[in-house]
Amino acid sequence: MSIQLLEPAQHELDEAIAWYTNQAPGLGDAFLAETLKTLKLIA
Repeated sequence: MSIQLLEPAQHELDEAIAWYTNQAPGLGDAFLAETLKTLKLIA
């Protein structure tokens, strides 16, 4: 099973990743990895 985000949710996720990336190198990638792990638990 795969999860597809609605366009507004994908945009918000992209913005959050960019924000975390600006806070510290690699933090955006870590945030995305944790988000994907959580979405897999839901699916």
